[in-house]
Amino acid sequence: MVSNDWGSVTSENVRLTVATALPSVTLNGSASMTHEAAIPYVDAGATAADALGNDLTSSIVVSGADVNVTELGEHTVSYSVTDVGGNTNSASRTVTVEDTTAPILSLIGDNNHSHGVNTAWADPGYSATDSLEGNLTASVAISGDIDVNTTGEYTLIYSVSDSSGNEANLSRTVNVAEIPQGPWTFT
Repeated sequence: MVSNDWGSVTSENVRLTVATALPSVTLNGSASMTHEAAIPYVDAGATAADALGNDLTSSIVVSGADVNVTELGEHTVSYSVTDVGGNTNSASRTVTVEDTTAPILSLIGDNNHSHGVNTAWADPGYSATDSLEGNLTASVAISGDIDVNTTGEYTLIYSVSDSSGNEANLSRTVNVAEIPQGPWTFT
């Protein structure tokens, strides 16, 4: 009924449908995923619609999308939306941060090294870094022996692993030999 100072008018009966169903929240991508540690996480997001099909995507409230990629384990990203009728629904994604990347191990100098017999051995050096743990040079283990008093070919194995068990290995061949000594006469 509509009325004013000059009277009123009553309409015919009208059928109203009240939507009480919850809005839908649909994840873009998988609800469960793994993500490599130390690589920035970019969330795939979600879409939402009310029971009448109206787009509510811009009304989604997201929490936990700033996944700490230096913290291994499960992280939850949550999406919540409320329609104009006050009906609320939510969905979540589980992001498991894993470290599957081996450290980077580098040898200083050549992998094939010549060394003079009866001369003390001084390793040319090495370095190791990990994308998650940083500098691991102090954790490098060296196996193998060099007999500097006997000519021959010797192999040293350099190994390092991070706390997730990812391992890197390199080898250096050391050739112990007589190194010619001068003076030389050339003609």
